[in-house]
Amino acid sequence: MRVALVAIAVAACGGAAVAPPAGSTPDPLVGLWGADLDFDVGPSGTLHVVPVGDGWRARLGTTCRVPLTVDGDELTGDVGGGRVRLRRAGDALGGFWIQPPTVADPGYASPLALVRDPDGAYHATVAPLRPNVHVYLSIAPDGGALRAFVREPGHNLGRQLGVMTVARHGDAVELRTADGTVALHGRLAGEHLELTVDRIGLALELTRRGRDAAPGFYPRPAGATTDLVTPADLGDGWPVGSPAAVGLDEAPLRALVQAVAEAVPTSPRSPAIHAIVVARHGVLVVDEYFAGHRADGVHDTRSAGKSFTTTLAGIAIDRGELALMAPVYAAIGAAPDDPRKQDIQLRHALSMSTGLACDDHDADSAGNEDRMQAEADWVRYTLGLPVAHPPGEHAAYCSGTLNLVGAAIAGPKRAWLPERLHADLMAPLDIAHYYMNLQPDGQGYMGGGLQLRTRDLAKLAQVFLDRGTWRGKRIVSAAWVDAATSAHASLNRPDDYGYGWWRIRYHVGDATYDAFYASGNGGQLAIAIPALDLVVAIQAGNFNDYPTWRTFLEDAVPRHVLAAVEREAP
Repeated sequence: MRVALVAIAVAACGGAAVAPPAGSTPDPLVGLWGADLDFDVGPSGTLHVVPVGDGWRARLGTTCRVPLTVDGDELTGDVGGGRVRLRRAGDALGGFWIQPPTVADPGYASPLALVRDPDGAYHATVAPLRPNVHVYLSIAPDGGALRAFVREPGHNLGRQLGVMTVARHGDAVELRTADGTVALHGRLAGEHLELTVDRIGLALELTRRGRDAAPGFYPRPAGATTDLVTPADLGDGWPVGSPAAVGLDEAPLRALVQAVAEAVPTSPRSPAIHAIVVARHGVLVVDEYFAGHRADGVHDTRSAGKSFTTTLAGIAIDRGELALMAPVYAAIGAAPDDPRKQDIQLRHALSMSTGLACDDHDADSAGNEDRMQAEADWVRYTLGLPVAHPPGEHAAYCSGTLNLVGAAIAGPKRAWLPERLHADLMAPLDIAHYYMNLQPDGQGYMGGGLQLRTRDLAKLAQVFLDRGTWRGKRIVSAAWVDAATSAHASLNRPDDYGYGWWRIRYHVGDATYDAFYASGNGGQLAIAIPALDLVVAIQAGNFNDYPTWRTFLEDAVPRHVLAAVEREAP
């Protein structure tokens, strides 16, 4: 993190605003402003599921009981603004809460921990994912002008605006981007700043914020520790301990945590690390959170979720349900509209080398993820893309083809993927709290976007480090670990991509370490370094800012984490 940490160090010393000249009166706009947006995702509380005669009824909180549809062992129904999808197995009842989409997020399925009551009824806690959006506007003097930038930690909406100039005429306020476009405009009303974002039709009422009222802007509130703290034992399968107990020098780790914790953003491209997790020899030794995030809270994994998709495919292959050479269209149960598509095999979808006209890095590409997600049926849309290359000849980053892997796992009978993910991967990994985003038809989306705790994201890297096992339990075969982390495609660099896993080589001093990692937009990383028996997970909010978040992988990890074990290099 050479560039990123230099920026952090400067910001920590200088702060977000430049002090006005002595004797001058600061402009009333100078300072940090914030607005908190909330979206209705339906009620939360206790879900009750009660047998009534030959049927079942459910209620959430104070809502009325509603009948559930019974189809064999499956119970479904709309309850209190959401939906339940449950399955009976003897006296046990398990299932999911399905929350509807909002303007900020897609719908999600999250597992329910249903408990059987003495009277034969069941109850569980429903806690939908709330897409709270926090918008911060930092305004500071710059010579004789005012400069401003927006910091929005959930989606990094301020990146496209860049650093803006601020003009005030009386109470009227305008913020212009570098090309002179008016990005925000409104008025100053006492301690409130009322602004409108015309481009998206959003009205904001911002209030002044101090360090303790801006958790998404400042990494930690005033007075919070900036030192390493021993991770908490959350009963999630991770043994916990100190870095020293596993042969790690705490000094470089402490330096990283302190640099992140003490930083103050000075631009929309300032590093926005939200979590750092380090485990060695299977022991969790660093579990640090910033910008309002917590160890028990989830974070968007973006495309790091693709590594869960390919692992689920590996489990299906281990069971003989799928094969690497299986034609994708046949596995899904779809008829190809072009005879050349019959040659597209599962291995091509796993390595993003199907040859379909799809490139997420090209806004004009027919298969671009944004275009796909504007359609009603994402799988059908991707299957219908034109052929651009013979399969296996050319690789291009395409989330839609990883979603086809999910459709192949579901098979022609369209098994519901949230159930499959939970039974085959999440439950065996002791991952109980997560949200899986859904497609418009209600099927799980396998192109990325799982909402997970960072220490649960790190578990997948640990599984692959431990040759397919978690705490002695076999999750996926060692053969699949080798296959998934071997080179099958060249996306950014030669031979840098396997099946859902990226490959990197670290150089620290005279030592070289091969590593593989899951990666997602914004800085979602789960890294395994086999030679050091080391796992590192980082989650961040530098979305759509690849040059910034790439430094977390390429500089922060070797500079601060691998340096802690450099003395043990062979």
